[in-house]
Amino acid sequence: MLSNIPIVIDCSKMKKENTGLYSFCLHLTNEIQNIARSEGKSITIFAFQKTFSIFPSDIHKIKIQPWNTCFFSLPSRYKIWHSTFQLGKYLPDGKQNKILTVHDLNFLYERNKKGYASGIKLLQKQIDKADQIVAISEYTKQDLLKHMDLHEKKIEVIYNGCERYNGPVNLPKAYVPKKSTYLH
Repeated sequence: MLSNIPIVIDCSKMKKENTGLYSFCLHLTNEIQNIARSEGKSITIFAFQKTFSIFPSDIHKIKIQPWNTCFFSLPSRYKIWHSTFQLGKYLPDGKQNKILTVHDLNFLYERNKKGYASGIKLLQKQIDKADQIVAISEYTKQDLLKHMDLHEKKIEVIYNGCERYNGPVNLPKAYVPKKSTYLH
């Protein structure tokens, strides 16, 4: 059996397949597992059981339980918890180092005042408990610096990657108009 590395990645936002957070969690987890696998190790995910089959069998899995929103503790062997969404419901009570990925602060720009207040409160709670903050863009980092109390915590900008496509590329012929399309 592969020995475990002490990281748990929160994949709780993988409920709907064709969403950005689903893809983000899937690709982040698979890439980190590829690195761990090259060292003969494995990572752990925290997810709903219905998503377990999406991941390779050598990834360890912790099933989300209904009570985890109120009480959630991880064994001490886990040293790192990675929250993959800034307004996530799950955060372990333990002494794990906590990484928080912030994708956006869209709630600041929506018309719903209730959403604004609850978004600020929840994000601040996540920031207060985080040891490391990752923003997916410089814009998100600036929003965090402007609107949140970061307690002088360092923010790293790590841009989202993209899926590598290795298949054939069949590009259509370039379109060239027969005559000028400008109207005089």
